[in-house]
Parts: sequence; C-alpha cells; structure tokens
Amino acid sequence: MTNQRRNKYTVILDAVKNSPIKTIEFEGNIYHFKLDYLLPYGECHYSRVFAKLIYLKECLGIIQPGDLLLETTSGSGGRAAAAIATALGYRIKIAVPAGGEKAREQAIIDAGSEICLTPKEDYVNGFPEFVKSFMAKNPNAKYLNHVMGSITGRGSCLNQTVITAFESFVYETIEAGVMPDFVICPLGNGTTTLPMAKMFKAMNRDVKAIGFEAVSSAFAYRKKFPGKYERIFDSVNPELIERHNLPGTTPAKAIFAAPALEQSLGYLNYIKLVTNDYIDANFLEAIGNLPSAYSNKVTQLDTHNLPGLKDFGRTGLAGFDVAVDIARENDLQGKHFLVPVFDASWHYDN
Repeated sequence: MTNQRRNKYTVILDAVKNSPIKTIEFEGNIYHFKLDYLLPYGECHYSRVFAKLIYLKECLGIIQPGDLLLETTSGSGGRAAAAIATALGYRIKIAVPAGGEKAREQAIIDAGSEICLTPKEDYVNGFPEFVKSFMAKNPNAKYLNHVMGSITGRGSCLNQTVITAFESFVYETIEAGVMPDFVICPLGNGTTTLPMAKMFKAMNRDVKAIGFEAVSSAFAYRKKFPGKYERIFDSVNPELIERHNLPGTTPAKAIFAAPALEQSLGYLNYIKLVTNDYIDANFLEAIGNLPSAYSNKVTQLDTHNLPGLKDFGRTGLAGFDVAVDIARENDLQGKHFLVPVFDASWHYDN
C-alpha cells in the first residue's frame, strides 16, 4: 500500500470516531446518549466497523481498489459500507430485505451503492441464498461479511475484526468520564452488543447490560430464558407475526449463525421486550391480543419523545424508553444510563 493510500485511510479512520455524547437528567437519573449517527461515512455506528474492516482486508491483499464488493444489511450498516467503499474506489452492491424503509434504501443508493432486494417474507433469512447465488454469478466479487467469519469473509466463527473495531465506542465513553450503571443495547447480530456488554462489565462488574428487542421477535430473549416467553405469552409463536419496524434488530427466526449474539447472551443481565403501535397492530392481527394483555413488563415505545431527542432514530428513542422503564420499575435514583444512538430520524420513512 502506498503512503498516499495509507494516508487516505488515516483520514477516514480518524473521522469515524469520537462521536459526541449528549447528557440529560430525567426523573432523577442521568442519561448519556452517544451519538454515532453524527459520524460521517454513513451516519451510523457501522462507520467504525467498515472503515477498519475494509482497511485490513486491503492491507492483507484480500481486496483491492476496483473490486466489486458485496454486503448484506437489515439496518444501517449498508450505508456505512457503501459510503466507505465508494470513497476508497471500490464498487459495491448491498443486499437489503424488500418491504423495509424506502428512506434507508435511498440513503444506501445515495452513498454510492446499488441495492439488491431479497424476498420480503424471508427478511434476513433471505441473505444466505442470495449471497450464494450472487457469488456464483460474480466469482470475482468479494463478500465483506461483517456478521461473522474470518477476515476473508468466510466461515461462521466470531468476526473478531468487527468486534475490535467497535471497541472504540467503549473507550471513547470512558475517556469522556462516563462510567454507566446501565448500558442499553439494541439487539441485532451482536457485533455491537458484545464489545459494549463485555468491556463495560470488565471495567466495572456492577454495570448492568440490558438488551432490548421487539416482542414480536424475542429471538435473544427466548434463547436466554428458555420457555419463559411461552409461559408469559401463552405459547405465542413470534414466527407467525409480521416482522417489526425496528430495522437492524433481531428477527423472530434466523437460519444462519450469529456467534456475536450468542456470546453476548452471557453478558446481558436482562432483555427487555418492546412494542409500538405498528408492532401492536401486527401482534393483534396474528394472535388476537395485544402484548399488554399478557404482560405489563413490555416497554411501550415512543412515549418519551423529548424535544432534544427529535433527531434520534427509532432504536435510539427505543433505548431511552427502555432505560426509563428500568428506572421506574426499580425505583432508581441518581443512576447513569448509557444509550447508544446508532441512527438518525431521517433514515426512516416516518
């Protein structure tokens, strides 16, 4: 790699760190929001990941400028992959499940990628077959694969490169003088949850790591607490419910490995199930009841939209709702909550 090329990477790697932290007091507790949606190259947390992943792949000669790259995304990662790859002279295509937010699809296109829609009904489970077919038709393409595998993009092991890349989020928080009592983690493939939960708990064993996901998914919840969901919700099968509108978070079923999420489960103290009007409507149509008919512990989203949080994306606002619910349920005062804000409001259709 030439010095000029290395310098270009230095500029990008320096740009995708040190996101600001916004702090507010609410009902006697302190909430720290780390605003990764303000990072360049995709306006999301995955800017950190793809900058380092693409850099290391190029250092090792696995990819080189001009190559065609492929990535899959159900959330915001596609924007970061597209923006960084394009800035570095790569061609890239991003696979996204059909039926999602058009604003997110357009943002990926605007970042320099072509969109490939996978079947709506399969959600993220359409990715393995798509990748197999795409690579067969484009044998010279390179699959980035941030979810799992080795640096080559192959295999189903933990992608340690991605985990390490996101550790900067934790270090920056600590260096800013924030040591939370509670870390709120939106649950998806686990590549951000694992470094957050593991590292904060290693620094202070009393830190509580709380994950959250849609009540119509409960994928991680059912793994961590076998049989509990079925007992609470009268043997409801989440796979019968239309998919939720929290892109980037867990599906009701996954046909592929999620090693980072599996490891995360051991570090999570609890998992909060959440709902909103959209999820409620799908739950009611499929099951005949609302989630609230079974449990008063399900967090209702979009209930604390304070003026200063208007730019937060859906999962950032959901994280705040979850944190407030935890504080109220446990009558907490004077506690510090860390809520990651990985996405912006303008990346959603409404």
